[in-house]
Amino acid sequence: MNPIVADTPGAVKETTTPGVLRGAVWLRLQTRQAERLIHGRSGNEGKPAIIGLAGFADRLKPIWQAAQDDDPYADWWLIRIHE
Repeated sequence: MNPIVADTPGAVKETTTPGVLRGAVWLRLQTRQAERLIHGRSGNEGKPAIIGLAGFADRLKPIWQAAQDDDPYADWWLIRIHE
């Protein structure tokens, strides 16, 4: 539990909310195809850009958070993305 300082001086109140999670993630890619799948590629003449898995996750995060906050439009978008 994380102690939170109360309004009165010297008083400490315990909270039931968890603290911030900190950690590291490691991913070892064995092939160039796997690297391209994760990172995508930049666009050039004649070839459009591909965002890759990391770019897709960055774009999906706000929609996912809105769905957790009971936003019906975010739920609708998650269903469309899944299909």
